[in-house]
Amino acid sequence: MSMLKNTIAIIALVISPSFALCQGTMSAPNLAKKTQLYVGIEPCNNGEVTTYEKHKGCGTQKVGYTIDDASATPIDSFTKVYSGNDTVNYKIVSKNSNHLGGSMESIGYLSKSPIPGGVEIRSGNEPCNNGTATTSTRHLGCGTEFLGYTIPQD
Repeated sequence: MSMLKNTIAIIALVISPSFALCQGTMSAPNLAKKTQLYVGIEPCNNGEVTTYEKHKGCGTQKVGYTIDDASATPIDSFTKVYSGNDTVNYKIVSKNSNHLGGSMESIGYLSKSPIPGGVEIRSGNEPCNNGTATTSTRHLGCGTEFLGYTIPQD
């Protein structure tokens, strides 16, 4: 009888992550953290998602982590994001690999499915905020669209 219980327990462990994916949510323990993300909370950087704690010399708060490349599978369930490493886009997060015409580096992925405790990140989709990642629905008074979810803070 105990062998049957062990078999059932193993099957439950194998099926459980697949069932969570079918339900439209991701489980953070199955995803590896890659890059810490912050959002600006002062007038000079309000709503901008960044990889730099002192973005534009102003205050920020932590909003979670990107997902490491190796655990972002299946790949079509995730959105690749970048961080600026040039003067024009310094540490600004975007889905565009050439955001604001500057050099960018890959910082991992965001989940297209909700993650319990994760923060929804959006992307500007109008000329005034085009491509800039934000937590706001109207960043700089302009429209945004869904980008993905972070892995939550510890």
